Amino acid sequence: MTTTHRTYGIYALEFLGLTSKEVREIGWVHDIKWAFMVGAKPERKFELDHAQVLFGAADSSGLKLEICPRMSGGHLPGVMVPTTLQGSLTTVAEGPKTKFTTRVSQEALEQAGLTSAVLFEASCSLECTVSDMPTLEEQTEAQIQEELAANRALEGQEPLFGDVQAEVQQVEAERQHRADLAAHLNAAPALDEPVFVDAGPVPPRLVIDPKQPDEDLPFNLPDTDGAAD
Repeated sequence: MTTTHRTYGIYALEFLGLTSKEVREIGWVHDIKWAFMVGAKPERKFELDHAQVLFGAADSSGLKLEICPRMSGGHLPGVMVPTTLQGSLTTVAEGPKTKFTTRVSQEALEQAGLTSAVLFEASCSLECTVSDMPTLEEQTEAQIQEELAANRALEGQEPLFGDVQAEVQQVEAERQHRADLAAHLNAAPALDEPVFVDAGPVPPRLVIDPKQPDEDLPFNLPDTDGAAD
């Protein structure tokens, strides 16, 4: 059996009485006792499986009273006044009849041009409009489903940290190379004598001879005259 998800309903009411009181920071309010009308037309008849739309509207500030004042045996056009649900529903064996209480502020009635006295003679209905905003439970469930979908999308893919692992392996190889080199140097025997390294053939010595016997040179040549000895 498929259950239709309702987002709107308007249900005929039977007025049972009201209690007026002053509430701090709100002002005067009227707590009105109602029963859903048992003999209402089908389009305005409340059934117990409609409780979901009633409580959904209450949670999303979507409750309004449609008040149709009676005058000269007829009804004036309906006036919509915001209201709130007080307490829970009570189902009694009269019909069965479902009773409940809503609260209306005196300010809201005055803005609609009404007084609380009109409720004794008016025809009233309760309009329930469920907001399309998701509830906290629905938001949490949606977030969980998104995370599960993301996890499934990651299955079969290469590790996200593959590049990091390659860098770690490279650093470890370099460290091992330095350790091997240090071990090799420490194992070499100590040398008591200086070590001479063959630097290759010695370049020829440059000899400067004067072009002329009396040519001045920037330095004195050694005496090579054997006769002077």
